[in-house]
Order: sequence, then structure tokens, then C-alpha cells
Amino acid sequence: MAEPLRPLLEALSAEPGTKNFSGEIRSAEDLLSSEALAKLEARHAGIFAIVLVDEKIDVSVFQYLKSDSIANDTGPNVFALYEGAPKSRVVRDVKIDGLGAIRTESPVVAFARSLFPNNQIIFPGVVIAERLTGKEAVFVPLNSGVQSDVTDRLRKLWGLISDSWKARTKDKAFTQALGELLALRGIPYSRSEGISVREHLTILLRALWDIRRDLLALIPVVGKAFGKKAKE
Repeated sequence: MAEPLRPLLEALSAEPGTKNFSGEIRSAEDLLSSEALAKLEARHAGIFAIVLVDEKIDVSVFQYLKSDSIANDTGPNVFALYEGAPKSRVVRDVKIDGLGAIRTESPVVAFARSLFPNNQIIFPGVVIAERLTGKEAVFVPLNSGVQSDVTDRLRKLWGLISDSWKARTKDKAFTQALGELLALRGIPYSRSEGISVREHLTILLRALWDIRRDLLALIPVVGKAFGKKAKE
């Protein structure tokens, strides 16, 4: 099942009984200053994985993300998000003597590079975090140089994420457990530094709002992430 993340966050931020044609949240500031991210975390007691992919370049990965098999592959512990068409936005660089240069930059690329400033970010890849409001994340590149292998690597990654989630302990955080498992399998990865995942994600959502693009959410199985919680 595919859901746009921004409307999902709007629904989580909405007041009971309030319903507008265009949604209750009418500005990026209202959306990003709300507790929607925290509420989303409360609905999903597992891992969030943001797949950074370009539908025009990474065709096989994008098709897989939209397929029915993604539900079975991710299982109940992984909530996968992806940006399907990261359009570029104009960024102005101020040069010496007041001269300016204009360059284009995808918000998704900027998000990943700011979250992992000391590492070379290669796409497609996955940003993995236990909490969207937390301070730690892991980036795993998916491109091994053979396009046909990318989808298979993503499928295997879901399993490693799930195993790491189960292997976490009081003395070993999820990101540490995942890093150790990735290192054991010889899979390249990077650990985040600096400001929190939430701050970087807020910057990304703001940029996507500005260019009217939605970050899409893949809920593993209908009712498994949210419906089960409601029954408890």
C-alpha cells in the first residue's frame, strides 16, 4: 500500500472533527512544527527506512518499491519511505565580490549529504533510523555497479535491518547492531553525525513542500502497522 507522507502527517496533526477540502494543515510551518513525526513514531514501533531513489534513473528499484511484494519483504518491523521523483531546486551560491552562481540541487540529495557530511553519498541508497526524532542514522548505498543486483540488495537489506532490530539490547543500540552486521557481511555503510535526524528530515520536508513534491510512504501490510495498534 502506498501513501503520501505529507497527507499522512497532516492527518496525524489534524484536530478531531476538523476536515477541509485541502487538509487542515495549510502551510509548511504548521506541518513541520507539529508533533506529527512523533505521532508517526508512536504508530510504528519499529524501524524507518528512507529509500533515496530517482524513478528515471533507478527504474528497477522504483518499480520494486511500487510492487505488491514490498509488503512481504519488509515485514512488520520496517516502515519504508521513498521520494519517487526528486526534482531539483535552485540554490544560489554567493561568491567573492558579490558575484553569484546558480546551481540546482535535489532536496533528497541535500538531505543525505547533510546527514552524512563526511562521507561520499552514492545513490540509490537507504537512510535507516530507529527514530525520526532521534539523533542516529545509518546510510547504506545500494548501487554495486550492476543495475540488476540493486533490487536484490534491497531485499536482503530488509532482512538485515529486521535481524538487527531483534538483536538490539540495553547495552547495544540498534544502529550499532546494524553496523556490526553490515560490517560482518562486507556491506558499505555510513553512520550519521551532527544534528538530529528530525532536523535534517524537517529541512527535507520543507524543501519538498516548496517544490510541491511528496515523500511517499510504503506501509508494509494494510492494517499491520496501524490496524494492529488500534486493536490493542
